[in-house]
Amino acid sequence: MDELDYSVEPRIIHRGYDRKTCWVQTRSAVIPPNTAVVTTQKLRITGSDIFYGINDLWSADFGRTW
Repeated sequence: MDELDYSVEPRIIHRGYDRKTCWVQTRSAVIPPNTAVVTTQKLRITGSDIFYGINDLWSADFGRTW
């Protein structure tokens, strides 16, 4: 099996919990050669499932900067 030439490190790239809304349904992907994308959706915390539109974050350096 070939050795991987990358590593994965957890890091906070977006904040926004205000006790009224939170970010959910987060997904990530890498687009060669060095682009990373994350999509996430804001949820209103009211007892009902009220979701807002999809938001995206892009990085051109494999997630070092966003």
